[in-house]
Amino acid sequence: MNRSEFWKLIDKTRVASDNNARKQAELLIAELSKLSEQEILDYQEILDDLQDKAYLADLWVLGSILDGLGFSDDAFTDFRAWLIGQGKGVYENALTNPESLIDYVEPGQNIVAEVLLYVAAEAYEVKTGKSAETMPSTRQFKPRPELVGTLPEDEESMLKRFPKAKEKFWDWWQNNKDKLFLT
Repeated sequence: MNRSEFWKLIDKTRVASDNNARKQAELLIAELSKLSEQEILDYQEILDDLQDKAYLADLWVLGSILDGLGFSDDAFTDFRAWLIGQGKGVYENALTNPESLIDYVEPGQNIVAEVLLYVAAEAYEVKTGKSAETMPSTRQFKPRPELVGTLPEDEESMLKRFPKAKEKFWDWWQNNKDKLFLT
């Protein structure tokens, strides 16, 4: 599998799932399990590389504002999985201009998709009948990247970095958080 095939698969499943990450994951597992074991490994390697490329402080900050609660390291990983699941255009635009996501996301929308991180492992199990724990690592000799850029020291600095996102998302979260967690 090459990157072009990867993105075609992402787009096909995103459209078919109506942007539902759980459904998209199910469709990806079904599609990947039809491919060779090597193609499943290739998919995982491409996903890992795209995750690494998006390990950007500005994306972390923007995602934290969109989410309204701020991101832990795990939540930022899940956000990057969601971002990849949105397709090549959205992903690449966000890398060069994170605030481009404010026109793509609505306040309160779920922007984390941990389930998309494990589709290759699950497809590997379906394809081979072996445990995902036996799946060869695509990261064996690759160190994790360093975060590109710096994270702000405080909330005020974070919000100043992306004023449009603050206005559309942060303020919305602040006005609605009590209502959202009561249901």
